[in-house]
Amino acid sequence: MSIDLRPLATAVPDAVVERMRVARCVLAIGHESPDADALGAAIAIALLVEARGGRATVAASDAVPDLYRFLEGSDAVRTDPEPGVPYDLVVLCDCGDLSRAGAIRERNAALFAATPLLTIDHHASNDASGDLVWIDPGAAATCEMVALLATRLGVPLALGQGRLAAALAAGIVMDTATFAHPMRRPGRSRSRPRSWRRGRRSPRSAAASTARSRTRSSPSSGGCSRGSSPTRTAW
Repeated sequence: MSIDLRPLATAVPDAVVERMRVARCVLAIGHESPDADALGAAIAIALLVEARGGRATVAASDAVPDLYRFLEGSDAVRTDPEPGVPYDLVVLCDCGDLSRAGAIRERNAALFAATPLLTIDHHASNDASGDLVWIDPGAAATCEMVALLATRLGVPLALGQGRLAAALAAGIVMDTATFAHPMRRPGRSRSRPRSWRRGRRSPRSAAASTARSRTRSSPSSGGCSRGSSPTRTAW
């Protein structure tokens, strides 16, 4: 049985979709002591970027636990960014606040300070750190949110002979304890995504949320770009 995710994917803020569309060189980070949701979401973000012709690195402060080594792509997860790579976006996956990124943030403070940060998380306690923030407490897992993002980007979940679907399913299965916990979707009313601008909540009519915007200079595409890329991105 197939399910059409397009109606649910309208929950993804347009600003998040657009920023992912233009990203050419992405660092996707899961939280320290990574679990299946953090790893699955970060690996999936990398796959989405690569599917659109960009380059991506997956990282976490701590090494991937043996329990999650079954995830294809887990062997490429780094504990630091690739040296010398001009990232134009950092995507923080499944982190309730910046401290959950762990030591990787401290070791690479200059990169974090200079690079736009997109936060994607399903924890209601998230402190909304980041330049662009998408928080959906109604989602069962961050991987669920990334699945909807893939739909908005037009990337099939069957990408990579099912590699994308497997990464996302791992996070959803773990965070629901193999579907033992109630899920808000599909078929139930759900909380709307939340986002903040300068620390204040603001409604957004187009996708039931707002996205914080900030204009920053993006680093030169350098060896990261596989096509034309703007040198400045408006958030």
